[in-house]
Amino acid sequence: MRAMFDRIRRVRINWLVTACVAVMLLTVLAGVLQYRGINRWSNAVRRQRREVMERTLRNFSGDFRATLLQLLPFFRPPPDKKTMPRSSST
Repeated sequence: MRAMFDRIRRVRINWLVTACVAVMLLTVLAGVLQYRGINRWSNAVRRQRREVMERTLRNFSGDFRATLLQLLPFFRPPPDKKTMPRSSST
């Protein structure tokens, strides 16, 4: 009878050690998967922000150039009457 209880006791201890090792391995696995997932998400967000920034700068550059070209005629001095060529009809 005592031998049977010793065997049950050993089985419980072995089961407890096995369960603890399994929980530790699952925790490590979950941590690794979470780290990799966060890393992928971070890279995707970084790439998306970079694309938005590049697109915004391209649009800004075009808009800035167009606005300056629209304003340019207003800041040119009027032509002098002395330097204007005379038409040949007079």
